[in-house]
Amino acid sequence: MQNLRLTDTRTVSLGDLTGANVIQRFAIDADNRIVYLLTSQSIHSLTLDDNQYKSIYSSPDPTATFQDLCYLSEINRLALGLSNGDLLSLQFEDDPEDNVNNIGTLEECIHELKASPDQQILVAVTNTKVLLLSTHSDYDPISETILDTNEFGEQQLVNVGWGSKSTQFHGSIGKKAALEPVASTPTKSRSQHDDGRSHIVWRDDGDLFAVSFISLTNQWRTIKIFNKQGQLQSTSEAPLNGCIESAIAWKISGDLIGAAMRFNNGQKLTVSFMEKNGLKHGELVLDNIGYVKHLAWNKDSTILAIVLCQQNDSFLQLWSSSNYHWYLKQSFPFPSINIQALLWDIDSANKLHFVTDNGRYHTMTWSWTSEVSYTNIRSLVFLIGGSRLFVSDFTHSSIPPPMSSYEIICPSSILAIAFDDDHDKIVLILSDCSLAICGTTSGLPDYRTVVHLSQVQSAHYVQAVISSTDSPIKNIHNATHFRLINNQLMFIEDSHLHIYNLETKSKTSLPLNFNCLTTAVDHENDKHLYLQDEHGKIFRLDNNDLHAKMHFPRPCSHFSIVLNGQFVGLTENYRLYLNTVELAHNCNSYFIHDKTILVYSTLQHQLAFRSLINNQTATEISHRRTERGTRIVCTAYTDLKLVLQMPRGNLETIYPRPLLLTYICSELLDSKTLDYKRAFELMRKNRLNLNFLYDYKPKQFFDHIPTFIASARNDDDVCLFLSEIDNEKDTRDEYMKYILKQEENLSTDHHIWHPKANLICEKFRSCLQSSPNADEHMNSILTTYIKQSPANMEGALKYLNEHPKLFDNAIRYLTYFIDIDRLYDIALGTYNFDLVLMISEKTQKDPKEYLPELNQWRLVTNYNWRKFKIDCRLKRFKKAIENGCDYFIEHLLENQLSETNEKFPEFLLVLENNRLYKLALKKFLANEQIKPTMDYVCEVIRLYGDYLMTKKYYIEAALVYERGQFYEQASKAFRQGKDVQNSLKLLPEVMKQVKQAIVNPESYRSLAEQFRHDSLYVESGQIYENYLNDYEEALLSYLQGHEWSHVIRLFATFLHDRHDLYEHEFLSTFNSFYDDLQRQIRNDYDKFQAHTKRLYLLRTNLFHHIKEILDSGRDYDIDENDDQSDNDDQQLPDDRRTLATRTAADDTGSIRTRLTKKSGSISSSKKSQRRAAQQLEKLVQLKEGSKHEDLALIRELWLLITKFDKLNYDIRHVNKICYQISTHQNSLEFECKGEALQNKYSECMALIEKQLINIWLSGPDQQDNVQTLVINKKIREKLKKELDLISNQYRVSPVLNSKTSQWKLVLFDSDVSV
Repeated sequence: MQNLRLTDTRTVSLGDLTGANVIQRFAIDADNRIVYLLTSQSIHSLTLDDNQYKSIYSSPDPTATFQDLCYLSEINRLALGLSNGDLLSLQFEDDPEDNVNNIGTLEECIHELKASPDQQILVAVTNTKVLLLSTHSDYDPISETILDTNEFGEQQLVNVGWGSKSTQFHGSIGKKAALEPVASTPTKSRSQHDDGRSHIVWRDDGDLFAVSFISLTNQWRTIKIFNKQGQLQSTSEAPLNGCIESAIAWKISGDLIGAAMRFNNGQKLTVSFMEKNGLKHGELVLDNIGYVKHLAWNKDSTILAIVLCQQNDSFLQLWSSSNYHWYLKQSFPFPSINIQALLWDIDSANKLHFVTDNGRYHTMTWSWTSEVSYTNIRSLVFLIGGSRLFVSDFTHSSIPPPMSSYEIICPSSILAIAFDDDHDKIVLILSDCSLAICGTTSGLPDYRTVVHLSQVQSAHYVQAVISSTDSPIKNIHNATHFRLINNQLMFIEDSHLHIYNLETKSKTSLPLNFNCLTTAVDHENDKHLYLQDEHGKIFRLDNNDLHAKMHFPRPCSHFSIVLNGQFVGLTENYRLYLNTVELAHNCNSYFIHDKTILVYSTLQHQLAFRSLINNQTATEISHRRTERGTRIVCTAYTDLKLVLQMPRGNLETIYPRPLLLTYICSELLDSKTLDYKRAFELMRKNRLNLNFLYDYKPKQFFDHIPTFIASARNDDDVCLFLSEIDNEKDTRDEYMKYILKQEENLSTDHHIWHPKANLICEKFRSCLQSSPNADEHMNSILTTYIKQSPANMEGALKYLNEHPKLFDNAIRYLTYFIDIDRLYDIALGTYNFDLVLMISEKTQKDPKEYLPELNQWRLVTNYNWRKFKIDCRLKRFKKAIENGCDYFIEHLLENQLSETNEKFPEFLLVLENNRLYKLALKKFLANEQIKPTMDYVCEVIRLYGDYLMTKKYYIEAALVYERGQFYEQASKAFRQGKDVQNSLKLLPEVMKQVKQAIVNPESYRSLAEQFRHDSLYVESGQIYENYLNDYEEALLSYLQGHEWSHVIRLFATFLHDRHDLYEHEFLSTFNSFYDDLQRQIRNDYDKFQAHTKRLYLLRTNLFHHIKEILDSGRDYDIDENDDQSDNDDQQLPDDRRTLATRTAADDTGSIRTRLTKKSGSISSSKKSQRRAAQQLEKLVQLKEGSKHEDLALIRELWLLITKFDKLNYDIRHVNKICYQISTHQNSLEFECKGEALQNKYSECMALIEKQLINIWLSGPDQQDNVQTLVINKKIREKLKKELDLISNQYRVSPVLNSKTSQWKLVLFDSDVSV
């Protein structure tokens, strides 16, 4: 819904090029800004930079006249066609008079010359022939084709006769009637306005061209379509009862050919459109004034320029199509002037060049603009369509074009409009220079307003007219940039800014020393006019003086003034600026909503929103994706909608969250203007989560809950709000990013106001129950019970039971939340049989199903046991256990043991099946009168302990057994749990239960042997040592556990005279352990060296492989070289094949693709992630020559280094014992052994530490060779990508604890100064 606004005009006088020497054709050299003008006898050039023109060539033969010219920019030549058939080429390197070449001569007059869009082919057409020449081969002929033939073309349509007369039923006339020839409708042979010339038009891609010519056989004008080889493709169909005229144009987008046609014996004038197969495809009906002389599409196919001629007058019309409707956007009359030729600019889409027979060269430039009158109470969009102004009111409805709210009809075409939002006034600028002033009162008889929609309350009418003689506009062709401010019409004409007062009819003119590109008006109380020059500089008009305000980085074809003196501008190259800051480089339209929010659409088919206040200009919120080519029409402040226009012209209305939520938070939920009713309605209408009403400002909403309830229209609104309350839904985090006007220091204490369900429900319930019309809010009160966390359905039923009059409607409401059969079970859980019966009547259950069950429970006299039975029926086993415990406590305290013992097995069965031992014990022992030693409590404890033993929770089972004084079971459990001290503690209690005063030593010995078997060597030795005084067995336990310190202590105290044990047991075992430790160090280090050597070999081969690829001139791409064919693999050795290639026979696709194929869909659960990791690990094998051998080596090295690093604890312990043995023997033998062990381990660790950087490639590259640096970088990138196949811990080098721990014995350090 855009109009064309004239932004720039230019007229150059061409002196004596009039009359017989009038300009016939012209061509444009866009690079050098030169226009070549063709008259019948000469060629002239016009330089646009200085408006100088001169004659550059004249025809040497007065009898031969120039017919057409074509400028070939690729070769900088001008092709000329003459009436005698000569085809000339004019070069511009030297004097044109000396550079004229005769390309060739045709037998007939050349009517037209046209070069293909790529300028590879030059086409010349006569009355009967088409000649194609190659411009890059000295104009060699490509083909020559005869026009006037009966051939249709290669795309001949297939017609099987369906619907023809021969296939119809003719009744009593008979079959012979079907064979009679059909009398065709006579077709007018030729229009009286036809120029008699042949014309050429090219399709923009250069594959096809069309020729419009007059057939010599029947004098009909026909259009034929050829390909670029000169082969006929199709022929236009003959119009019924009409004829084709000479004007023709091919739409730049390539889909349609437009040609002037007449129908109904010349009474109907149209521009008919046809496809490339010659069939008609729509039409544009014109006013039957004169004839169509010229047709031309602009660069982007959005404007069709039509020149109509009537006697000596011409009319330039610009048409545009939207939503399958044609609009006359501009219509300029040229009285007593003929437009000889016109061309659209090839660089600027909306710039038109044309020449007239009075010796004038004109250029006119337009821009597309949306005329929107936007205030806080309405949004009007004005659309020009010839003499009609379509006004669409988008305030409360969306009217798709070509419909509108109402129309203002004028006697002549409307060229521009100017309006004042505050004064509700519109000025229409008409093509005859007159002005029509519109207001909201009734209009003049010659100017009508057609109201289409009854909803329009105040339509505009023409109140007054300023005639063309009294109009301030002198030349309508040069008047631009119309604006209306406070009854002052401002416009630019002839480099002057004119200010015309509509009331006093006075005019003020201000000279401008710059070319104005566009204008705008601010929205302040005291409005001002702003002008932008062609360089992007902004000026403001103050008291008839211009003051510079700001300078855009680039000139903007549209700009607006927003708050705080900021400017928003959009260039023709889709760059959007806020002052000097570029906001977007792909913007195609924008709109300012509420003076504070910038809405714009992008070429990536998205909408974006920006705040223009609170220094939030850097905040951009991308909204929804839109259809390709979508543009913004306007927004409606009252309805908070955004109107978009699709490329084909239809409208789409959306309600963006940024506009909605910004308005709700800044205008409705603000503490000064609180309106929860309006906020609720907007959020409900646009399906926003109602939790946000609370989440935005919890305390404010909580304090105003009574206000919210009072403002609700009915109880349904309250129910709707309560039904959406959700603890898990934090809409504040979800919606705050859309709010473009946020209050400063807006924060909430999450811990106080969340979880919110119970807080809101309790507050609402108290307010609703205390209201005088509480019965009307029954559904809302029930909803507060349902939405509690957890839901309190029993409370809802109990409250409902208190109001039996509302039972039926309330039950019907509850069934929206819960199934009626489930509601029956909940009612049963209240243990209220009357309520159960009332609800059961609403179910589909047969009374024979539930009445026997209810009667059976009525027979249970004890209330607690009845609840136990009902809870078991409802499978509420936790409540059943609690009620069962209450029953047993009640009866046992009353010493009614006989009845209790009969029901206790049933209780235990439920307890065992549901494993609720802990709950039962807590319930029993919570009563101080109940002792754990009672029989039924002991039975629960025993069952609980047995259950824990089956689950292998030995310590927990032992503690439970001990509480129930099951000491023997507790002792066994402690033993199995390897709790030594508690096992020893319970031995006396076990002996007491078997009536033994003293603990049997064999019990201690059995315990010690069991601990030795469980590898608890220290605990086993201490029992032998402390409880049995068996020091030799204690020594054996310590030796088996390599507890050398305890061994040394025994020999220093109790076994100091046992040299045989010292020599044969201790020293032999220690020496064996020492030898094993030394052997392990040697083996692990040898394995480390082998793995690192293999890894370096693989990387060296990969280095050479990458170097070969780079030396061959190709680039090594990690993804491309990740998967290669089998043949490529077979040509490489195994070492190179491992890392350089990926064999298709073993795997196809990338690593991630192979994993997906192998493991299937991977969920986010931990189990699935673990399974995926296992699948990854399977791809990495240490087998030599495997695909990921390098990764397997890295993994093995990580494990080996970690294992080797942990040996430092054993080495320090062994070295300490070696030193003590040397002290005991008074010898240096073991001291030397310890020193050698420490030095060997230290040396190995130092070498390993140096290799960590090389293994994981974690250090900087120290190479000076550039190629080596590039190759090493690619190796690092390849390793980084493939590390995904192994676990995270293996992707970085291990942390060496030996670097930080004090494992070295300083006594063995090589530094003698220590």
